[in-house]
Amino acid sequence: MLIKWGALSQSEFAELTNRLNIQLINVSNILDNAINWAMSQMEGLKPKVIKLNVSEIIEEKIVTLLSTQRAKQIKIQNQVSPIAEVIFDKNNFQIVTNNLLQNALKFTNFGGNIVFNLINENNLVIVSISDDGVGIAEDKLKTLFELGKNDSTLGTSKEQGTGLGLLLVKELVELNGGKLSIESKLGHGTTFYIKCPAIIDV
Repeated sequence: MLIKWGALSQSEFAELTNRLNIQLINVSNILDNAINWAMSQMEGLKPKVIKLNVSEIIEEKIVTLLSTQRAKQIKIQNQVSPIAEVIFDKNNFQIVTNNLLQNALKFTNFGGNIVFNLINENNLVIVSISDDGVGIAEDKLKTLFELGKNDSTLGTSKEQGTGLGLLLVKELVELNGGKLSIESKLGHGTTFYIKCPAIIDV
């Protein structure tokens, strides 16, 4: 109707549609996190660990968030070997991957880059996701995983959050016997590391 009335041009409509789509995906992620967090606090999340193909799940989540990637013109590279595996609950790993990718997209500027990688090191499988976004201030890094102290920050397209996403990620990684760590510098991007025990075939 706004276009019909001449109040909105086609290009303005396209831009607003992109922004609305980003916000809708963000709201959906917030609701998912709230439900999963509530379940975890009621001890409703019981991991069933199996061998998972890491690259396949990453590709699935890239497709899921493709509209956000395109709207912000962000390049995502999946450099994980197509045969790389981890021992993890499948649903848990999907939630972790989705949240970390959503977080990277949220804080990466238009035209930025996100890279997934995996290395084997000292009996660990380390999956990383790096972005060249806005980064995190040193004082905020210290309280990033503390409930009640992790105030949500607006993304580069004004995306909102609750602060639950990263807390949920940390909890799920640890629930599966792994460890989550982070490296970041304000203005120079962020890298999250999911460290899991290596697969040893007997």
